[in-house]
Amino acid sequence: MEKAIINKIIEINECCLPIARLILKNNTLGAYSTEELLLMEIYSRNVCSASSFAKKFGFSRSYVGRMIRQHENNSLISRTRSQDDERVLMLTLTPKGKTYTESIIKKNNSELCEKLSLLSDSEQKELVEAFCIITNILK
Repeated sequence: MEKAIINKIIEINECCLPIARLILKNNTLGAYSTEELLLMEIYSRNVCSASSFAKKFGFSRSYVGRMIRQHENNSLISRTRSQDDERVLMLTLTPKGKTYTESIIKKNNSELCEKLSLLSDSEQKELVEAFCIITNILK
């Protein structure tokens, strides 16, 4: 399975998450739980503000705050105040958090490859093209 295909599907998952959240109304959204999604967002950006995460995915600040505390207690993330604006809380992964997040990525990519391997090459290409249309519309 091409890494580009996996990355595109992950991107689609992130684009569709706010809509899926309204439809599904549960804590497990797309390929990642909301707690894993926070780690993935920090991983992809290297640093992420708590407020931008909450806004992007439509979570309340209090819910994001609880996730942050849980991840801090598990030594997965660290938080600091922005030097530019002390009201902004910046999140980074600890070494343990980075290792944990990479294991999530590996596991999910493996599961995705397994599911997609059931499709022919032309079906995979068609699926990615359809997802490209969706993400272009949603962006």
